[in-house]
Amino acid sequence: MAKRKKRDITILMGDMNAKVGSANSGNEGVMGKHGVGTMNHNGELFVDFCSVNDMIIGGTLFPHKESHKVTWRSPDGSWENQIDHIAISRRWRGTLQDCRIKRSADVGSDHHLLLASYEEDDNEGEDEIETEWSIIKEAYTSTCEEVLGKVKRERKEWMSDDTWEKVEERRKLKANIDNCRTRNQKANAMKQTSLWNILAHYGIPSKIISMIKVFYNNFQAQVSHEGDLTEPFNMTTGVRQECLLSPLLFITALDWVMRETTKDGRTGIQWTLTDMLDDLDFADDLALLCHTISQMREKTQRLERNSGQVGLRINPSKTKEMRVKTVGNAKPVCCRGIELETVKEFTYLGSVISSDGGATKDVEARIGKGNAAFVQLRPVWRARNISLRTKLRIFESNFKSILLYGCETWGLRQANMKKLQTFINVRLRYILGIWWPNKISKNDLLERTGQEPVEVTIRRRKWRWIGHTLRKPPPSITRAVLEWNPQGKRRRGRPRLSWRRGVMKDLQHAKTSWQEAKTTAKDRGRWRHLTEALCSRRGKED
Repeated sequence: MAKRKKRDITILMGDMNAKVGSANSGNEGVMGKHGVGTMNHNGELFVDFCSVNDMIIGGTLFPHKESHKVTWRSPDGSWENQIDHIAISRRWRGTLQDCRIKRSADVGSDHHLLLASYEEDDNEGEDEIETEWSIIKEAYTSTCEEVLGKVKRERKEWMSDDTWEKVEERRKLKANIDNCRTRNQKANAMKQTSLWNILAHYGIPSKIISMIKVFYNNFQAQVSHEGDLTEPFNMTTGVRQECLLSPLLFITALDWVMRETTKDGRTGIQWTLTDMLDDLDFADDLALLCHTISQMREKTQRLERNSGQVGLRINPSKTKEMRVKTVGNAKPVCCRGIELETVKEFTYLGSVISSDGGATKDVEARIGKGNAAFVQLRPVWRARNISLRTKLRIFESNFKSILLYGCETWGLRQANMKKLQTFINVRLRYILGIWWPNKISKNDLLERTGQEPVEVTIRRRKWRWIGHTLRKPPPSITRAVLEWNPQGKRRRGRPRLSWRRGVMKDLQHAKTSWQEAKTTAKDRGRWRHLTEALCSRRGKED
């Protein structure tokens, strides 16, 4: 594969024994959403191979019945899987017309015949056909005009060309205005009258409010399209775009909405002995927390009502509901008359939150995003005029920063660590130009590239973050969560390795306690030594 020419059409086909599944999050450039089942280990390797070699899996691109996608059936007929694949260079994706199996083909195997249809790019044949057709067409046309003559019909157009141009110009202008409104919908939907009342409610002096009103009176906006600006139009709602004051005004309004939603009711989760934690907010990304589904239903209704008072509306299609260890089938939560989708995991601020509390889904998502970042930098990795040292610095800053985003909150399970380390090793081999079947040990690979095991990197980042959090004031939520105990009882059996149990395990190996760690965190120098000791000790053991 490394010796193939860039312009060649590369087609890879065969029994890969790889299930790639239908979830293509992070691998959109390699596969579609029409796979079968869930991805297995061989599927991960095959997707990784296609990503590195800029190929796309054809069997996942086209919607077919599942019976037309499974390529293997067990002899007893109890299992069916999609393990045979046809992959093509992404550059020639447009030539692939279809990919499905033919169940009627008798090939004397428990595998079905996988068939792909391609569009040939034969310009010479098309030119010959066009030439022959032109000759025949000219012969018929000239003969008909000579024998029958040609009648010219005078047809009066019901709309002139100038009118059509005006209609087209208006259509483009309206489309651009709609796009502009979509981008700024959240900020521009806010009622300015409600905003002034909220500022007064928070005790902002009337003089400052009057100054902001004057600043907002009769302000206008224009839409830019292909270098041209539309006529100015008045803006009577929302805040000014690209204004330093706008984020503060918008967050102030949202703060009032959330305070009104959570007041006069203990509908959150028990945080301390006397306090409840009702919500987590980051700008307009809101996460409501409740102990029961009925409380969540009530809180959502209050949020919908209070946000409507300032001109904001909740988008039901983007709002998800996640239930953790609930019993029974309670009524769904509704917003604006629409039932919210119940999910087992969702993405919040770039991290995948799972109902089981694990980090496996988040790790898989980060691997997909890291793979996309690595593929975009392929010209850098292949460049011969860039030194290895520079490539590795780009690898650290542009690749590992994306791959390990949010790793401070991951539980260090060995399965996830092995998956991450394998993923990084394959990329390092690609940068060094070590292709299969050439072999290099993991230790030699890390030594040549100056990298440390990914488990040590994650542990170092985690303890640095813990030290930074412990130095925050006691009322801080991020500090309080380090010692927070959730409500409820865990299931019988061996407890799962949670994030906190992993922290206590590291401290036990370092022969120190959590109270001693809290005291040490106040001194940055001593905390650095403790962090290095924890990472070096566990790194040698692993």
